[in-house]
Amino acid sequence: MKKTFFLAVLSIVSTAQFLYAQKNILKGYIIKLNNDTVKGYIDYKNWNKNPVSINYYPTLNDKAQSLDVKSINGFGITDDKYVESYVSKAVKLETSPQQLGKLGFDKEPSFEDKVLFLRVLNEGDLTLLKYVDDRSHFFIYDGNKTEELINKRYYVNESKNQIAYNSAYKEQLKDLFINNKDINENDIEKVSFFESEIIRIVQKYNQSRPNSYKPISTKNEKLTAKFGLILGGSYSTLSFRDVDFKGSTSIIPGVSLLLTIPRSSEKLGINFDLAYRSFKFDGTYQDKQSDFQYSNQTYAFDGKYLKLSAMFRYTFASASLKPFLNLGVSSAYAFKLEENTIFEDTFHSTTTVNQRNFFDELRKFDQGALFGAGLAIKHFRIEARGEVSNGFSTITAIKTGITSGYLLVNYQF
Repeated sequence: MKKTFFLAVLSIVSTAQFLYAQKNILKGYIIKLNNDTVKGYIDYKNWNKNPVSINYYPTLNDKAQSLDVKSINGFGITDDKYVESYVSKAVKLETSPQQLGKLGFDKEPSFEDKVLFLRVLNEGDLTLLKYVDDRSHFFIYDGNKTEELINKRYYVNESKNQIAYNSAYKEQLKDLFINNKDINENDIEKVSFFESEIIRIVQKYNQSRPNSYKPISTKNEKLTAKFGLILGGSYSTLSFRDVDFKGSTSIIPGVSLLLTIPRSSEKLGINFDLAYRSFKFDGTYQDKQSDFQYSNQTYAFDGKYLKLSAMFRYTFASASLKPFLNLGVSSAYAFKLEENTIFEDTFHSTTTVNQRNFFDELRKFDQGALFGAGLAIKHFRIEARGEVSNGFSTITAIKTGITSGYLLVNYQF
């Protein structure tokens, strides 16, 4: 089971890397070095980290042009669903390590000269820009220069058990807003170093100067959740010794929760299912010592489970029909699990029939690996899913593998 789980995780990582490379060409534009704006198409990746280059298509029939920060002054996405803009800027980037364990003792920031694509968050007399590498950086462009807002943390003592912050960004904002009557020092002191907070205060400044304010429809994407109802069926087989078991069918009702990962163009998600499943396995086995001594064994296992599944999901971009892939793991708890085994022991002409279970105890927790593929149509999800789980054996040397196939319909709200 550990090997199966490892392979499932490895497959998730490999699949994610492969699928990230898929093209997503949307309407957009580039700003040339002479500041001319040229419309076209851009391979949009809904970047978590700012791109160092983009693939631009003058028309859908043209080959891609790879453009970096020195090739253009900026670019933007103008699709119906996604609106974003980036500008190319020469900046001083604060590069002090900010991960715990790697902090320094110097409160002063450390800068490197960079030319970067910065994402526009708010535009007006002051333009708020964002850059993401291993953390988020915020810049203000005032029409003359572009300056990073500083919020650096550092160790206070050699034992590294105290951390302090150089929150210079508050003084920087006070200097920028010094002539604005709508924003006072107390307003700035309340601003935390979060994207939403900084956007709010910069937007308030720009809205007070309506002749320069340019509303931007770009939103700070958040984790989204969709709940759903599941109804389907399953067919399962049991592998236990050399017993010839009949397959078992079951109705599968349940509920689901799909979490869509921000800045993934709604392609990447984590899907959770909580569902009822059951099985009834009946099978026969003959343990033969000789023609005169043998045992005919009739096995019956009856289980009812509540199962939680967690799966990585990738949804392919499409206008109306959206194919998707699922890969993950499951854990089920049996609130009813029974064995009823009958032994017919024959020795010469004497046959003794009695009921005695093969297992002294049945394991109530069942873990499995899942894979599936389906199609999303508006609120409906139709999926075919496969599962391999370790069953109910409490004896390490004896396996009770359960292989299941599912056909599920999911209605999402």
